[in-house]
Amino acid sequence: MINLLMLAVLACAPSHADTVLRQRARSDGFRGMGAFESETSRKISGVKAREEGTFKFTGAILGRLSRKKPGAVEILRVDLDKRWSLDPKKKTYTETAITPKKGEDAEGGEEAPAPADKDEKPTHRIKKTSFTVKKTDDAKEINGFDARRHAVEFVMEVEELATKEVSVFTMASDHWLTPWTKALRKAAAEEAAFNRAYLKKLGIDLTEKDRTRLGLSAVMMMTRAAGPEVQKSLGDMSAKLAKLDGFAVRTESRWLSAPAKGASAKRAAKIETAEDDEPLDLSGGVGGLLGGFAKKAAKKKAAKMAEERAAGQEGKPAFSSTTEVLSVSVDPVDTSEFEVPAGFKLR
Repeated sequence: MINLLMLAVLACAPSHADTVLRQRARSDGFRGMGAFESETSRKISGVKAREEGTFKFTGAILGRLSRKKPGAVEILRVDLDKRWSLDPKKKTYTETAITPKKGEDAEGGEEAPAPADKDEKPTHRIKKTSFTVKKTDDAKEINGFDARRHAVEFVMEVEELATKEVSVFTMASDHWLTPWTKALRKAAAEEAAFNRAYLKKLGIDLTEKDRTRLGLSAVMMMTRAAGPEVQKSLGDMSAKLAKLDGFAVRTESRWLSAPAKGASAKRAAKIETAEDDEPLDLSGGVGGLLGGFAKKAAKKKAAKMAEERAAGQEGKPAFSSTTEVLSVSVDPVDTSEFEVPAGFKLR
């Protein structure tokens, strides 16, 4: 009788396993700007989460302004609709609601204004796309996980409607997958369940298919493109991504863009002629005339230097990033980890 009662209680209790996921990420930024590296620990228990770690910029400029040190701790309590940001050094914290207020977006900022003209015609169209997923023979150990590389490539040709020029965008990524284990499945399920609950609290209810669509929509917005190839791409992408079977322990992504043929020459020609079309200021006499020549020469030199920097980046990734899992645990997490520590003051 006791055993039957215990089974009944367990059947009614929420089924989840606490999860601790440690990750490391780094990026070269966009065209070298905003490069960073970080290491985070994320603890999840049902609809509660705690994230903490280190972050620093690594670029030549921003890297001098940042130091790698423990940052703020963030606790998300979906059950209480609260977000607590802790400053361990000062022993203070802030408290905000997860649910956005009216007039705010999901991140708490001002809501983005609606497009000025819904009937505005696109300036580009997606002419052709291809999406491939290939399992390779490359295998190695990554942070204690036996992983095999899966190469994913998404190629998109975008045509500028006015000039008919076609540029090629390529997103190449290597997904290092390790075979599923019982613990990894529990961890993945726990994180997915929390993310769904958190997004729903934000007013966003996305399925996996929706996330794929959202990703392609972002690409479309970035390239200002549209066209019948979009729906075909969505179906092709979803079907092939389903072939990735395993837990990703490292993902290396590179975004490359190739300008339309002749684009570099046209930009150079524009630099040569743009300043020549600007009339000289003769109001200042000979001195003013010479100053005008110097001003035009300086502008042209700066433009050429910018063009040379852009040419030097051709063939290199416009953006690259690497994310890897350091460890995964499904051991119980102390409930105090999801509470504001005693002695911390609200600011």
